[in-house]
Amino acid sequence: MFGSECIPCIFNQALKTYRVIGYSDEVIIEKLWSIMKLVNKLDYKLTAPEIYFTVYKWIREDSGLNDPYYKIKKMWNRWVLDKASTIKKMIIESKDPIFTGLKISLAGNIIDYGALDDIKFEDTLNQVLSSKLTIDDYQVFRNKLDYAKSILFVLDNAGEAVLDKIFIESILNETRISKVYIGVREEPFINDVTIEDIRFLGFDELGDIEIISFPVDINKHSTYLNEGRYSQVFRLADTTVLKGQGNYELFHNFKDIFFALIAKCKPVASHLNVDVGSQVFKFNK
Repeated sequence: MFGSECIPCIFNQALKTYRVIGYSDEVIIEKLWSIMKLVNKLDYKLTAPEIYFTVYKWIREDSGLNDPYYKIKKMWNRWVLDKASTIKKMIIESKDPIFTGLKISLAGNIIDYGALDDIKFEDTLNQVLSSKLTIDDYQVFRNKLDYAKSILFVLDNAGEAVLDKIFIESILNETRISKVYIGVREEPFINDVTIEDIRFLGFDELGDIEIISFPVDINKHSTYLNEGRYSQVFRLADTTVLKGQGNYELFHNFKDIFFALIAKCKPVASHLNVDVGSQVFKFNK
């Protein structure tokens, strides 16, 4: 699903990262020229996240910063944690706590963390809760939960992961599931969740959990694909949920998986046959 829009998106993400690092415009221009040369050597048949695996690794090594978004991720995590009690109350008082948990989890995928304030947060929640899923396989999910004893949930971004944890809690409270596998990035990758983040967010409170690390090195990722390692991981649990657009781009060819995301760009929206901005909870049969 790589489209022409993916190319400027890759460079825009690099630009944002360099601004987070604090480079001057002169230095950023120089760095972006280097990235242009790097990207020119890559296979255009890769997905956008796969290409950015290489770009982000280069940025980390070149800058000497292992996790350029470290402080921002901490800020996002703390900010959403402050809202957790209010969100849990909304879920408990709803007619279907699992569905409400899903919708709130999806809301986390579109919150504008660049301008955090209570009004925008509440408006976003209300907007998502009052609107319908464009692709709605929720009933399939509920049917599977009736027989499931374990779940694999692959996380997306920091901050958003607070809402994902609350969603998982709603599932555990309403089903017989007792084993939870949590998927995170093996190394820092933009603002995606790592092991350090989930420890900070208290995912161990969920009970019997096991952490599964997903590589962000393109060579290791390719090895996992070629050797069927991902297929083995996705068969660990009775039910599997992958969160976010990036995970959909990486793993959309895998079966028996639920994808929960907001379609944020034209290539992904076109692949899903929905409009940009659509809420998606899709089961790949």
